[in-house]
Amino acid sequence: MRVYRFISRHRLALTIILALAGIGIMSFYAVCDTACSYLRGDIFGFDIKYVGVLFMALLIALAFFHQANLIRMFVAAGLGALVYLVAFQIEENIFCPFCLAFGMLVMMLYVVNYERHSLSNRWLHTLLYAFGDAKFPFTSDLRLPVVIWMVAGFLFVCFSFSGSSIPLYAALLP
Repeated sequence: MRVYRFISRHRLALTIILALAGIGIMSFYAVCDTACSYLRGDIFGFDIKYVGVLFMALLIALAFFHQANLIRMFVAAGLGALVYLVAFQIEENIFCPFCLAFGMLVMMLYVVNYERHSLSNRWLHTLLYAFGDAKFPFTSDLRLPVVIWMVAGFLFVCFSFSGSSIPLYAALLP
């Protein structure tokens, strides 16, 4: 109970610390020369490294402005995107330690920012809200399940991600 109380009191500060760690991981990934260095991906033409840094910078900005509900929504969308990106690595049978560490940080951000207000005895309601909920911006009391944002993040990356695992020297061969 003490740990939960500590996390809930310092949620925004922990979000900033974890997001800064995510930016650090992406900085190391930029100079990666391990076996996964030829694992490439982009979203709408933007390198996935820069999308990751932008994502973490957005979380830092939201934490500074005390936007906990928006943080929950974006982290849930990031978790949905993470599912697709890890599936890509499994499909290609190449595992990037930097990408997986970044993914662990996104999962930690989800745990730190988890919040569930809606409790019900109805099984469908319980299932939908099991992953938490967040107050939708610009509404009085509309709280939506974050699973909606997880699915949205998954679908966004599903339709916008382009990746390859071809080593650079193999791609240059005629």
